[in-house]
Amino acid sequence: MPTAAPPAEDGYLPSAGLRRAVNRIHSTCVAPTCSIPSSSCQPDHVIPYPTGRTELGNLLPLCARHHLLKTHRGHSYTHDHERGTVTWTTATGHTYIRDPGGITTHRSPRASPT
Repeated sequence: MPTAAPPAEDGYLPSAGLRRAVNRIHSTCVAPTCSIPSSSCQPDHVIPYPTGRTELGNLLPLCARHHLLKTHRGHSYTHDHERGTVTWTTATGHTYIRDPGGITTHRSPRASPT
């Protein structure tokens, strides 16, 4: 029988238990081609806190490098909960889709209409 998801928590930082639950789902940083173990990553709010809650469905592990790129360098991502995919868009417009198995597919930026 599956265990229930941990409840949402008050505050920005997740508890150790909630971090372990995130790490059980995602064994590595969810950035394209990254293999840093999630136990060495920072929990990132998919929907930024406080708009997004500190809960299992809104946290993904990012290594320090990818957390910096997302937070301060113009990269962004979306998480498709049903498929388990994470779609990254770089500051230059390149898109990468990472599936739950860690396989990354690159999509070139769309050409601007002229």
